[in-house]
Amino acid sequence: MTTRELTEDQQRIRGYLLAQGEKYGWFEILPRILETRVQLLQALDGVTDEQADVRVDVDEWTIREAMDHAVNVAQSTLRHVQRLALGESQAGVYEEPPRPEHPRPLSELRALLLANTLDMAAIPGKMPADPPLEPMAAHAFFGDLHCKAWYVFFRVHEVDHVNQVNKIRQAIGI
Repeated sequence: MTTRELTEDQQRIRGYLLAQGEKYGWFEILPRILETRVQLLQALDGVTDEQADVRVDVDEWTIREAMDHAVNVAQSTLRHVQRLALGESQAGVYEEPPRPEHPRPLSELRALLLANTLDMAAIPGKMPADPPLEPMAAHAFFGDLHCKAWYVFFRVHEVDHVNQVNKIRQAIGI
């Protein structure tokens, strides 16, 4: 996908991701990511597996499906951030994980989110302080992004899922 093909909203979000990634260092981005991850984990508090499987709309994901997706995207994006930050040329292609056919138990998803949180938090200490902004990799919705824009993407992606889970919680009375 090229930037020309993006809608106005997609261009706005892409601009935000790129600008934040260029403006802030890893250690400045990290607290924003962690804050959103905590909100996501808190949104799962008190949700049972049965409640996590309630589908409030035929076109919407369940909480379990959304969390399985969030885990898969976080793991995949983390590997992508690392490759881009190290300037690996094969990092230029990003494949979003497919929608899960059989989502994992909520307890497993929480554990995976926590483990992934530690991996995300380790990025600032493991990656070059001033990483290359090339190569970039195309995101399916936001076009070409550099490594720190992808790091900021963690937050944007999870904000959507926090809102999604809270909407479902409200709809089913949790």
